[in-house]
Amino acid sequence: MFRNVGLIALFVLVAIGPRPSLAQDAAWTVSISSHIRPFVRARKPQDMPPGVHTTLIKLQIDRDGRIHGAAVARSSGKPIVDAAALAAVRDASPGPTLPNIAPGTSISATLPVSFDNSRAAKPARSVKSICDGC
Repeated sequence: MFRNVGLIALFVLVAIGPRPSLAQDAAWTVSISSHIRPFVRARKPQDMPPGVHTTLIKLQIDRDGRIHGAAVARSSGKPIVDAAALAAVRDASPGPTLPNIAPGTSISATLPVSFDNSRAAKPARSVKSICDGC
């Protein structure tokens, strides 16, 4: 069973100009999230403490999908997790290009990157061990 490792969501903040249509905005958000997710999985720290740890990464994405200026906007409180989240986002450049309807040459985005190191659920007991003699 795979542990849930990956992105929670991508929140795109466009400061000036009209917003892209909701459908295009949602489609691009899914596209960029799907693109970055494997990089997050690959960067999961092996010696991370148990639990779910989220780092907010602030960045710029240009029209060609290149990521610039990635930096930690809010720490998870674990330097190893923050470094892994930042490296994963940088490794993912370039990503999907911006929708044509998006104004300007780039957008600012805040990306929550989460790593889940929760303890795996215990396997279910067999029927035999639950009801001896049933």
